[in-house]
Amino acid sequence: MSRRAAWALVCAARTPVLRAPVLVPTVAAAVATVGCYPLMDGPEGLQVLRAVGVLLACALLAAVDDPTGEVLAASPYPRAVRVGSRLAVGAALVVPLWLLAAGMLRWRQPEFPVGHVALEAVALGLAGVAIALGLRVWRDLHRPSQPATLGLLALVAASESLGRWYALGADQAWGPPWAAAHLRWVAVAMVGAAVAIAALRDPLDR
Repeated sequence: MSRRAAWALVCAARTPVLRAPVLVPTVAAAVATVGCYPLMDGPEGLQVLRAVGVLLACALLAAVDDPTGEVLAASPYPRAVRVGSRLAVGAALVVPLWLLAAGMLRWRQPEFPVGHVALEAVALGLAGVAIALGLRVWRDLHRPSQPATLGLLALVAASESLGRWYALGADQAWGPPWAAAHLRWVAVAMVGAAVAIAALRDPLDR
């Protein structure tokens, strides 16, 4: 694919991406980042950054929505390219905003290990995209963002509700801080990536 064709595809992807399912959680994350700035110098800063990560993961998974999927199925571009272009546009919105929130937290708390929360945000983003892609491909939903958002929120609730030995957001008493949580988030990210890759395979290659 030439650079001109790739740029044209990304530009065309802006129309289905710049809609309420993507923009509403993105704006909510921006408002939370700015509005909760005074709280970022205390223990609430971690929860603010986590909440922003959840909202942005909901925004990113909504980029999987394909309102004109039945028409574009006949296009010369494979599914992975079409979905990838929409996710690229979505990532261009959510990644800078998360980095801004992380930078603001680091400014208020210079000793805070922002990298620990970055892994959680990446894992949530991959998990949300995987859920949305699974619904899009295996349930033939052209707009899977709503049920996928519910699935992601259920995952977040479960990560906070499991026992101490399985909770994804909890610290542990042994070894380096957050080591167990990191291993669990890496597992979530790997499963999400595997599901997304399987869903993006062209039907003729299966």
